[in-house]
Amino acid sequence: MAARPRPIVIVDTSVFLADAMSTTGAAAASQALAILPAVAHVVLCDEIRQEPDEKLTGRLGWTGAQILARYGPVFDAAVWVTPVAEESWHLGVVQGDPGDTMLPRAAEAVFTERPDLIDADQGRFVVSQNTRDLVPGSSYASFLFVTARELLDRLR
Repeated sequence: MAARPRPIVIVDTSVFLADAMSTTGAAAASQALAILPAVAHVVLCDEIRQEPDEKLTGRLGWTGAQILARYGPVFDAAVWVTPVAEESWHLGVVQGDPGDTMLPRAAEAVFTERPDLIDADQGRFVVSQNTRDLVPGSSYASFLFVTARELLDRLR
C-alpha cells in the first residue's frame, strides 16, 4: 500500500496567536504547530512570516528570540513561496479583508513555484482560526479552509 502524500498546509497568523495565548499548550493550534513540520509541507511567505512577529511583539510583548524559540521549527521546515500578485477576486476569497489576501495568493504560488509538491491525492489546506474572514469548508485553488481542530481531524 502506497503512503499517502504529505498534505500542503498554509498557516495563518491566527494559528500562531491561538497557540501563543494558550496557557496549557493543549489547544488545537498548539497541537497542529507541533506536528506540522513532521507530517506536512508547511508553506509560508514573507508576508505570513512577518505577521506573527508584529502581533506577538505588539500584543503579547514577545521578543524576536522568544518567537524563534517557539516557532523556529515551523519556520525552518517551511517551503517558502512568493505570493502571486493581488487581484480583485482575492478580496472575495477572504470576505473582503485585504490583510488576508496573502493566504490565497500563497496557495496559487504553490502551483507555479513548487509544482513538485503537488500530488493528485493530497490534502491542501489553509489553516486559520479566523472563521469570520476565512470560512471553514470554503476553498480556493484546491486549498480547503479549515480551523486547527479540523486540520488535526483530517490528518488523523
